[in-house]
Amino acid sequence: MLSGFTFGFSKWRDSIQSQKSRSEMVRKIDLEIGSRVSELTELMKPTFTHTVLFTARAAVIGESESDPEVGKLDRFSPGFPEFRGRSLTSLLWELKGSASPDRSAAIDLAFQASRKLSSFIEDQNLGMLQERGATDSIWRFKQGMSDRYEKEILSAFRQPEWNW
Repeated sequence: MLSGFTFGFSKWRDSIQSQKSRSEMVRKIDLEIGSRVSELTELMKPTFTHTVLFTARAAVIGESESDPEVGKLDRFSPGFPEFRGRSLTSLLWELKGSASPDRSAAIDLAFQASRKLSSFIEDQNLGMLQERGATDSIWRFKQGMSDRYEKEILSAFRQPEWNW
């Protein structure tokens, strides 16, 4: 009888610990996604610098870019070291498997948007207004792209857990 109680108690304790670990991972992923989304919203300004553009690109892929002559091209740094090299899409995929079912539809929407995100911030959708001189080069979205970026991408990331 005592061994059955001990076994049951051990299983219950392990279940509670597993739930706490999962909740902590969901919290960390939400924080990481929120941080990356804040970098993506910088592209909604009428103009942005080359550094802001490359930071947004790095936030999507989870890794900074560098040039041998210039060095680091962005100011991206993941909030948690375990997410270095992890794309935004992969974080959303993991979140979908760990978050509560009531968030599933919203996470799916963000996941689909994340898969299109890179194509929105490619050079062909952007125009340089001012070349690099004493300051960083200045860029903006080409005609109509800013509205599409807002509607098709950023709107999918408007969730309370990701507000910054």
